[in-house]
Amino acid sequence: MHDSATPPPPSAPTKQQDDFAGIPIVANYHGIVFFIIIFVTLYVARGFLLPVFAALLLSYALAPAVRMILHLRVPRVLAAFIVVTVATAAFAYGIFALSGPAVSLLENAPESFDKLGKLAQALKRPVENMNAASEQLNEMTQGQKKNRPVVVQMEESGLGNLILSQTPIVLGAIISTLILLFFLLAFGHLLLKRAVEISPRLSDKKRVIETARQIESSVSQYLVTVSLINAGLGACVSLALFLLGFPNPIIWGVLAGALNFIPYLGAVAGVCLLTFASFSITDTLEYALIYPAAYLALTLIEGNFVTPLILGRSFTINPIFIILVLLFLGWLWGIPGAIMAVPLLVAVKSAAQEFERTHSLAVLLSK
Repeated sequence: MHDSATPPPPSAPTKQQDDFAGIPIVANYHGIVFFIIIFVTLYVARGFLLPVFAALLLSYALAPAVRMILHLRVPRVLAAFIVVTVATAAFAYGIFALSGPAVSLLENAPESFDKLGKLAQALKRPVENMNAASEQLNEMTQGQKKNRPVVVQMEESGLGNLILSQTPIVLGAIISTLILLFFLLAFGHLLLKRAVEISPRLSDKKRVIETARQIESSVSQYLVTVSLINAGLGACVSLALFLLGFPNPIIWGVLAGALNFIPYLGAVAGVCLLTFASFSITDTLEYALIYPAAYLALTLIEGNFVTPLILGRSFTINPIFIILVLLFLGWLWGIPGAIMAVPLLVAVKSAAQEFERTHSLAVLLSK
């Protein structure tokens, strides 16, 4: 009786179960569901999240300016309004000042296309001769030439329609970003105060304050430093192109500084654009490559010597994660997402350093 009532001993886990038990995501499928939800949310709500993240990063960059004005006993709301207004006016003036050179650059674009087309034809001529000889050989073997229908296709220029269709969306995103930026600068401190009040213990209150200050300090210092570095790079590119006699060197310097906010890919895009524009002033390939070569040399010096020396190890991120996040956010949110990739990584790394559980993530993100 007792033997029959005794429950059987639990079976020992198999080797396959032990192997899978060591993988947290496989052992807990909720992790996979969580990441899927995050991905879908970022994609579906990108129209809402893009202005939010942009305003948040800009608020970190402009927060020191607001604090400087507060020392003059100016109300915080007025200080935030002054900072946002000055930043918006400076950006608008820069766009207006560069509109003239940009228009002249676009006017020279057809000439660059023609010269690139002639160069491509010269490079393709040997291949076309080989294809023609191959077709003649096939016709001789078949004994007759097959009539091929001629297809006439009317091409429509969709660039103007695309710009017109996207203009209201872009303007709406910019206005939303500026409004949210003002409220973050004017009332963001209240959100931090409420977060401290709802923390149950004194140690938690201190941790909230330290984490918020560390993230703001890191992101603000990174954005300001990188902006100054990119401005210096733009000035050097403008000076180099001016000395080489390239037209509109200022707009190319501004473009070089703006593209440098996108690591790696920005420099590649700048070199390609300058190579294309070089064919508007020269017909020879060797002479046209002088200008992008100078651009490439300056970006290599900046990326390998200047930026690591100034930023130091505290802001260095593993290039693998930079490329992965850059491609992901660039695919998800376009050019603004690519620009925000590294600042968001800096914010994540700074937050991860403040907690023991996530300190390993900060070490993993480090270079």
